[in-house]
Amino acid sequence: MRLLRVALLAVALAGAAGSSGCQRSMAPLCRQLCACSPCSQVDFDACVTKAETAQQSAEKSGCADPFDTLVSCLEDKVSCGKNGAGPGTDQCVRADRAMVVCDGSVSPFGSVCDESSVKIEACTGTVAPPQPQLPPQIPCAGFRACAAKCTLAQPCEVLSGTTSKDPLIACVATCQMVMGGGPPPGGGPKHD
Repeated sequence: MRLLRVALLAVALAGAAGSSGCQRSMAPLCRQLCACSPCSQVDFDACVTKAETAQQSAEKSGCADPFDTLVSCLEDKVSCGKNGAGPGTDQCVRADRAMVVCDGSVSPFGSVCDESSVKIEACTGTVAPPQPQLPPQIPCAGFRACAAKCTLAQPCEVLSGTTSKDPLIACVATCQMVMGGGPPPGGGPKHD
């Protein structure tokens, strides 16, 4: 099950109310997310702010409808995860992918690691094998988060292999040098 994770609840939940330009309030959904994990007022405010920014970006890029579909799905399907895993659902993956297809960006609703997998799947047309959900979860931090950010920064042409992967390889190599951990670029054993 792909669990859309909320890192520090700095989650954005946004959408557009059709072509009228009206924006739905993000506060109710942010409250729903905060009910699943420890959430301070700062976390809640960050959720609302990020949601409003994402909503405006979706409108500007012509992706208000797919974004609204994703938000509606999350409103209906998100629930608190087991063992304190935070809010999530695996029932909105199709809507999440539609955002990638629409404007090349991933939705701001999951962890950077979850969203990098979604972007790879959308850009390559393949579905990654499901990752086992083993407690405790491997955190999306350090090298793993850095490499995921590298993936998210690349256009689909790089991820699908239609253009050089050198920018991605260089970024991941920088993560490896700075963060440590993970295999060196090109595979092979890591040398200390």
